[in-house]
Amino acid sequence: MAISFSNKHTNVQFINDDEQRTLVGATTKGGDFAKGIAGAEALGKLVAEKATGAGIKAAVVDRGGFRYHGRLKAIVESANRAGLAVGALSKSETVSNDADNNDVEA
Repeated sequence: MAISFSNKHTNVQFINDDEQRTLVGATTKGGDFAKGIAGAEALGKLVAEKATGAGIKAAVVDRGGFRYHGRLKAIVESANRAGLAVGALSKSETVSNDADNNDVEA
């Protein structure tokens, strides 16, 4: 779950890193979203519904260097409330690139 912000809009994408392909995405651009936290919550709910519809049950957050607060936190928590299991990697966790084991290792 990659989240990015521009000066006017917010984008959320679910990306398969192995295939280098975007599976599902949503943006506030062109939509009727409120500004601030309310819009972020609506975007989180929308993208969670799209993701579960595409068969995605869990995701890891790529916050793109943004602090986990405000709109970013609202997107993640809203997606969680909508039924998507969303987590984050801590600094001590790494993702294995081994084809036989794609689990998160501590």
